Amino acid sequence: MELKAKDTYRLEAAKPLSVSDLSSLWSGYCCLCKPASIGLFCLLHAESMVGNTTETHQHLCLILDMNIQELQRAFEHLEQVSLVQKYVRESSDLQEFIYVLETPLTIKEFLSHEVLGRAFYKKAGQAEFEAIKQRYLPKTFDKSDFSEISAAFSKSNLLEWDNQYEQAYTKQRPLAEESRLIDLSFDTKRFLRNCSTLIFPLELRTSTAIRTIEELGTVYGISEDQMIRLVGKCVNYNKNIVDLDMLRRRVTKEDPIEIKLPEDRYQWPCVLFLKQLQNGVEPADVDKRLLSRLVSELRLQPTVVNVLIEHVLNQNNMRLSKAYVEKIASTWVRLNITTVEAAKAEVLNVKSSKKGSNSKNRTDVLPTYNQAETPQKQTADRTELLQRIKKLGDKDGKN
Repeated sequence: MELKAKDTYRLEAAKPLSVSDLSSLWSGYCCLCKPASIGLFCLLHAESMVGNTTETHQHLCLILDMNIQELQRAFEHLEQVSLVQKYVRESSDLQEFIYVLETPLTIKEFLSHEVLGRAFYKKAGQAEFEAIKQRYLPKTFDKSDFSEISAAFSKSNLLEWDNQYEQAYTKQRPLAEESRLIDLSFDTKRFLRNCSTLIFPLELRTSTAIRTIEELGTVYGISEDQMIRLVGKCVNYNKNIVDLDMLRRRVTKEDPIEIKLPEDRYQWPCVLFLKQLQNGVEPADVDKRLLSRLVSELRLQPTVVNVLIEHVLNQNNMRLSKAYVEKIASTWVRLNITTVEAAKAEVLNVKSSKKGSNSKNRTDVLPTYNQAETPQKQTADRTELLQRIKKLGDKDGKN
């Protein structure tokens, strides 16, 4: 099948390339492909992470300084080593391609692969094969006759840790890649597919911008079409930026259109979930911003946020106190609560602890009496007490 410059393509990738992936590509796969093929694969990955628009193969030829025949051979090399899966649909005047980008094997998996490992050994030679093993594969020792004596981290280092420290740390810590949320209902691929590059230019589709958009869409229940309009109003073409603070303000004021909500209400957008708990009353802007902060800054899953606010309202007489919410949220972050089930279990654990503390037997309320005292002794003491009271009364009367 001959590739034409005007043929279009779209990209699909599970995740961005890591440093380990790049090492495997250039030190392993590159020996079996041409360097231009690996360059093409890296470019396709970069494009897949910033947008899901439709482009022509002429676009790739210009960037990589290839003609269309060289580009087709580069794709074939990637397909042969299972880095790319190719799908095509023919129309009257052009072909439409979808390229699925696979995650590269690790160096260890590559060298151990039944086909790729043997092909690399044959082409690179024994010396290079051994050099790659020594360079990348971790060295391990037999520790079966050893005893581990590692010192554990002392919990006393965090005895002074409180909610103020937690909030300050949460604001300043860098976000690791694994902190990317997974329970997001906003259809980012649909948003990027339908959003014109004239409205939202490719160079502005950074990972931070995309993450903010999908999180806001999920928390507020904003549709993809609504988000396209809102993002368009927040792009500053003179400064070549998308104003994310302005986007947050606009989303707060936006009324979600009618959307089909999942049967599991914990899967609802957080703002709509809170509205339902308030008997249909629209949440205040300050409460909306609090829900958004729990997701964007504290990195709680939206489904977990719904369990949290339900718990807070039940425990706090239907008041959504910011300090109280953030205190519990910070605790859940430290406990690494990431699912509805774990959140519900923690709520039950808290209730059980409170119930247990309230039902403790009190042994210090009632006095203990000397069992050796006789009834006669108790009567004598009572008579003496009454006489003292009478004397006090007589004295007060004389005064």
